[in-house]
Amino acid sequence: NFNPGTSPTGMTVEGDLTLVGTTTSELGGVLAGDEYDQTIVEGTLTLGGLLDVQLVDAIEPEYAPEMGDSFTLFIAGEIIGQFDDMVLPTFGNGLRWNAVYGANALSLQVVPLPAGIWLFVSAMGALRVLSRRQTG
Repeated sequence: NFNPGTSPTGMTVEGDLTLVGTTTSELGGVLAGDEYDQTIVEGTLTLGGLLDVQLVDAIEPEYAPEMGDSFTLFIAGEIIGQFDDMVLPTFGNGLRWNAVYGANALSLQVVPLPAGIWLFVSAMGALRVLSRRQTG
């Protein structure tokens, strides 16, 4: 298991790093190393296992990422592979996470849901409200 710290922090690894178990990253704002975890690997970063992203109250109480926020969690000389799975905080306002794997960085971005999915989710919510009114 890998966790850069008990609160958002920046960490530099001299050499290579292989992640295979659970990797925990904390987000509490948009400032790398102070408000969210960022790990810099001077060599090769090999990804695997589970990425567990948790929201924390680093600076703002009840921090919630917003549209357009981006978090560069890892920077490395080279990145090999991807996480097998990710546990990410959920949004209820038409937003989703986009993981961007680059040759030298892994970032999470907050982006809008595709229009079709957003319309479907909105319609399902409206149907739920209507069914409660009819049964109540």
